[in-house]
Amino acid sequence: MSNFLLGDSSINFLQGFCSDLDEKTRKKAEELDGRSYPDYTPWLCIRPILNSPIKSDELVNYKFKPGQLITDPNYLSCISEFVCGQGHDLAGGMPVHFSEWPVMEDIKVKRPDAVSAFQEGRALIRSSYFLETLYTTLIKFVVPQDRAKPSGFDSGLARGAVFRTFPSGRTGLLAGFQLAHAMGHQAAIYLQSADPLIEPSHIQKLIHYEVRNDERTAYHAIVSAAAISYMCILSESIYGSKSRPLIADDHVSGYGDDLAESLKKAVCSIRKGAPVTNAGSKVLDEMEELSETC
Repeated sequence: MSNFLLGDSSINFLQGFCSDLDEKTRKKAEELDGRSYPDYTPWLCIRPILNSPIKSDELVNYKFKPGQLITDPNYLSCISEFVCGQGHDLAGGMPVHFSEWPVMEDIKVKRPDAVSAFQEGRALIRSSYFLETLYTTLIKFVVPQDRAKPSGFDSGLARGAVFRTFPSGRTGLLAGFQLAHAMGHQAAIYLQSADPLIEPSHIQKLIHYEVRNDERTAYHAIVSAAAISYMCILSESIYGSKSRPLIADDHVSGYGDDLAESLKKAVCSIRKGAPVTNAGSKVLDEMEELSETC
């Protein structure tokens, strides 16, 4: 049987699953608006909870190259206006107000180092057959944010849109792990959107998350665990069994001295904290197996 989330046997499943959900999302938006949307774009995910069609044609019609970092200042401005306005629910529930990590509209001119860091990070993703094969399935595009610390967010209301910061003075190593982290988020978000991993009545249940020693919803815990899983895969691809200098990065080190041990803690927290579905149990088994081998 194919895996759902991890390993080469999950690739075909995830590609088909995500493509199918993207198409259903596009068709639902067409049905609601009585118009044609030729292509899927992440912004269509939020349409069912809006009272009217997305106001900006530029937002939904923009032709992006799958997986790219958005650097077009006009489109970045369009995204910022949407997230701060009609699409404000997209950033709802985040621990940081959107004003503290706004869209970096001038990245192309003022932060060429950030663009280079993204490109270097993207190159690191190519070191893993698994991550590279799934990259454009899970990441439609990356939206740069302006903040001095590594951070960002992903939302089920914009599946495939990845919001991330690219702090000054940081190399492509951080960017690579940020991208792997985002891929894990997106994979879990896609699955949870159509085939719940956590029992629906417990999605918002607060549980103790041992990895960060904090309280978070069961939903956010399993999304975080998926992110750690994909970071483990990238780490193994880059370093093998050698020492992992990435831990010197303060963002990554927040997960603990050993990503595999952090993954074990994440799985344990979820198993103890909330009931999971059959699919969720299978995904946790996959994570547990990965933590024993990476």
